[in-house]
Amino acid sequence: MNGVLLVVLGVLERGLLFSLLVLSVYLASRIMKYDDLSLEGSFSLGASVGALTLASGLNPWLSLACALVGGALVGVVTSLLNGVLKLSMLMSGIVVTSGLFSVVLMLAGANISLIGKRTCFDVLEMLGVGHQVMLILAIVVLVFYAIMYLVHRSSVGLLLRATGANPGLVASYGRRVWIYKSFALTLSNALTGFVGALYVQYVGYFSIWMNVGILVVALSGLMLAELLSLRGWLLHLVVGSVVYQGLLAAVYECDVDPQWSKLLTALLIVAVAAIKIVDAQHSGAQKEIS
Repeated sequence: MNGVLLVVLGVLERGLLFSLLVLSVYLASRIMKYDDLSLEGSFSLGASVGALTLASGLNPWLSLACALVGGALVGVVTSLLNGVLKLSMLMSGIVVTSGLFSVVLMLAGANISLIGKRTCFDVLEMLGVGHQVMLILAIVVLVFYAIMYLVHRSSVGLLLRATGANPGLVASYGRRVWIYKSFALTLSNALTGFVGALYVQYVGYFSIWMNVGILVVALSGLMLAELLSLRGWLLHLVVGSVVYQGLLAAVYECDVDPQWSKLLTALLIVAVAAIKIVDAQHSGAQKEIS
């Protein structure tokens, strides 16, 4: 029974933590309607900055702030490539992520161990709380509330959503579309950098390869979330992320050979995409009948 509880807690912790990454992808691909591949580079940079600052003895909360700023800078660079040099968003993301691999390798090397270093999770020991899930949950609630208020309840959020839905309309009102795109890109990358730093504090190490497939994790969680009817407070993003981590945990608990893990992940994404298509066709058929 203890083993089952540990697995469930691990799924909740990872699901909640990566729900912040799902939120980043949601901002870029669903609010602004573009696919930003630079998020993978932002995660790696945030993780490396978080690991380096922690290893040097910086306060763990300031370490998260530094990673957030690093991610924001990635968003600024990507938006400049797209808006000034007129590279496509896809190409801008590829260029930035490719360049960041060398930057991160020079900054942090291949790996950094954080064993024995202070992390933000140490506050739980001071409060007598034994599970990391409580701190991760508190961070997720605060971040989701802030993003939900910004995007869905503020005038800036209205313009962001309008820019994603109809850029021409926003431009017709004398607004600079590029500024709102850049703001959204900077926000999503800043959040991704923050997640990268939080993740290295959670696992206790940094690796140059830890960002590989991280976009797949986020997109899979987002696709699962969109199958749910929950929409209030962006709760479906959290549930989708947790469900995806639960599916991965179930696969690993079946003692599947690790060399098949990536293939199984790919098949899982295909299955979710197929379910989405069937669900969309079913919903369309129901509307025609009504």
